[in-house]
Amino acid sequence: ALLCLLGLLGWRHLLRLTREMTGALRGPKRWRWAALPLLLFFLAAAGFTLIGALAPATELDYDSLVYHLAIPKAYVRDGRIHPLPWLSHSNFPFTMEMLYLLGLLLRDQSLAKLFHLACGWLTVCAIFAFGRRWWGARAGALGAAIFAAIPLVAWEMTLAYNELAFALYAFLAIFALSRWWEARQAEGSGWLWVASLMCGLT
Repeated sequence: ALLCLLGLLGWRHLLRLTREMTGALRGPKRWRWAALPLLLFFLAAAGFTLIGALAPATELDYDSLVYHLAIPKAYVRDGRIHPLPWLSHSNFPFTMEMLYLLGLLLRDQSLAKLFHLACGWLTVCAIFAFGRRWWGARAGALGAAIFAAIPLVAWEMTLAYNELAFALYAFLAIFALSRWWEARQAEGSGWLWVASLMCGLT
């Protein structure tokens, strides 16, 4: 019900985003062959991380098996959110774990892990957008590629952890704060509120 409500609240923005993306793809922009290696890198990285995220959790996914997925699985099993006195981690504030709960309710751990994968690639996109805004498309693409090429980042994209969600929200807070600083003379600039919201999600 909450997801439906959020969809109704943001339907105009979703439509605008879809139009802008299709317009950018159809736009008369000249293809640069120098960008081909970077494009191939992003496609390969996306493929490998997607395969890893769809694979079952292993003994290397310690935190996933101990609490990131285990606690939401207990909530699904019991049909309610409640204290788990035998696991101290259940007292932590949960953001991603509630999305993992949704993934476990709808399908299984592979769907749950896709939420963390999405956080990783949304961070890549945010870095690209930030770099392009301030220093141009080349800087944005290079910054995004450097982040995606960090082995720990690629590995985390395949797990149900929460570090990439933290990275996403913290970076979006900085991005929104920079937009507020840019437009601070404008009356009613909402970017400071966006930065505050991202800090809260972080």
